[in-house]
Amino acid sequence: MTTTSQRVLVVLAWASAGCWLLYCLTLRSQFPADVAIQFSLDGDPNLWLGRELFILFTFLLIAADAGVFHRIVHQIGDVLPAVVIYVFFMFYGGMIGVFREVLEVNLSHTPIQWIWIGIFAIASGLTALLVDMVGRISK
Repeated sequence: MTTTSQRVLVVLAWASAGCWLLYCLTLRSQFPADVAIQFSLDGDPNLWLGRELFILFTFLLIAADAGVFHRIVHQIGDVLPAVVIYVFFMFYGGMIGVFREVLEVNLSHTPIQWIWIGIFAIASGLTALLVDMVGRISK
C-alpha cells in the first residue's frame, strides 16, 4: 500500500468520526431520553445510556479507532501489510454499522437488521481496497 493511500485512509477514518458526530447531532432531538445500547437474545433492551452520553460514547469510540489507525500508519508506515488495513476498515465499518443499527432500534423500534452491519463492514473494506488500487495505479 502506498503512503498516499494510507494517508487518504487516515483522512477517511477521521472524516467518518466527524460524519458520525454530525449524524448524531442532527438526529439528537429524535432520540429517546434513554437510548437502549444492549439487548438480550430476545431483542429486549437491558442497558441504557442518556442521549448525550450515547453520542459522546460512540463518537469517542469511533475517534479512538481512527486515532489508533493513524498512529499505526504513522509508526509502521509502508511495512504495514495491506490485508491488515482492509481488516481494520472492515472492523471500523462494522462498528459504525452496529451503532447505526442501535440508533435505528431506538428511533423506529424495529429489530436489528444484521445485514446492514455486514454491508457497512464490507463497504468499508472495499473502500480501503479501492483506495489502495487507485494509489498503486497512479504510482
